[in-house]
Order: sequence, then structure tokens, then C-alpha cells
Amino acid sequence: MKGLLVKDLLLLKNQKRILILLLLVSVLFLYSAENAGFMITYCTFIASMLCVSTISYDEYHHGNQFLFTLPFLRKVYAREKYLLCIGSSCVVWFLATLISGAVTFLRPSVHTFDFSNFLLSSGVSFILLVFFLALLLPLQIRFGNEKGRLFVTIFMGAGVGICISLESILREAGIHAGDTLFEVLGFLQIHTETAAVIALVLTALCCFISYLISVKIIEKKEF
Repeated sequence: MKGLLVKDLLLLKNQKRILILLLLVSVLFLYSAENAGFMITYCTFIASMLCVSTISYDEYHHGNQFLFTLPFLRKVYAREKYLLCIGSSCVVWFLATLISGAVTFLRPSVHTFDFSNFLLSSGVSFILLVFFLALLLPLQIRFGNEKGRLFVTIFMGAGVGICISLESILREAGIHAGDTLFEVLGFLQIHTETAAVIALVLTALCCFISYLISVKIIEKKEF
């Protein structure tokens, strides 16, 4: 697996222009936006997409036909992709949270800094991104770059449609979705430790199931 990690890191090294652009946009958001939460989500999302793109590079010019003749198990390939994508996202998320939190705290225009709300929004964005990776990686391995993203777009559209339909149903029942959301957020702020443990367990379980699916896909796939 070490050789596969080195290969992908060298591929990512060639994306210097994108990384520089990411840094410039992030700095711009830090100095112009009052809320640094978007900057954290943006940096982590772009970093994860760059890592996922290594699957497409492996397929380029039928590269997988050569790659899988090398002496490693196919499940190691899936394991390496999850380690690369989720591990890199963790590192970028941590750095982005640290930098944006420090800049927000030291900004003269900010009179009060709600540390708990900042951590809550940062943690929620990271968990949602990991769930997105758990959905994207099996589709990317199974269908490739274009079809994988198409299926993800369809799933996201279906999710938005379900949320809109659910909100309409709740409204007809006399329940305001906004009030319910604020109640949930209030509960999370009060029981932060419990919510964090539950979220981490669910995230780890989702990633493990996604990994098992990816292993089954890559073991049955023909190149």
C-alpha cells in the first residue's frame, strides 16, 4: 500500500496550480467573509475531490490494466483510496479550522467569538463531507469519473427533493421545519460530547460499509 500512496501523492504533486489557487481563494475568504465556515468546507471539499481524481488518473490510457498486474491485493487498492481521501480531508480540515479560527478570533471587527458554535459548524461540515466521500468512492470505482459524478448528482438531487417534500409535509401538519432545526441545533450545543460521539460512530460505520462495498466492486471488476 505504501507504493500506491507514493504514486498518488506524486500525482497530487503535479496539481500545484490548483493548490495555489485554492490557497489564494481561501485567503480571500478569510479576509472578506464574516463567517469562516464556508472557507473550511471549501478547502476540505476541494482537497477531497483532488484525491478522488486519482482514480480517474489510474484509468487514464487503460492504466488499470497495468496497475493490477502488480503484486498487491485489489482490496489494498480500495483501502489506499479511502486512506488517501479521508486522511487528506482530515489534515486539510484540521489546518483550515485552525487557521480560520485564529483569524476570526484575531479579526478586529469581531467583538465576540462563539467558540462552541464555530466548532459545531466546522464538525458538521466535516461529517457531511465524509458521508459524501463514502457515497462517491464506491460509485467512482464502479462507474468511473463521469458516470460516478452523474450518479452522485442524481442522489443529491433526490435528497434535496426528499427534504423539500418532507418540509411540505411537516408544514401541512403544522410543524415548522425551521423551528425543529433550531431545536436540534440547540440540543447539539447542550449535549456536544454525546452528539460528537454518536456522529463519529455513525461516520465510521458508514465509511466501513462503503469500504466493504468498494472492495466487492474492485474484486469483481474486469479491466
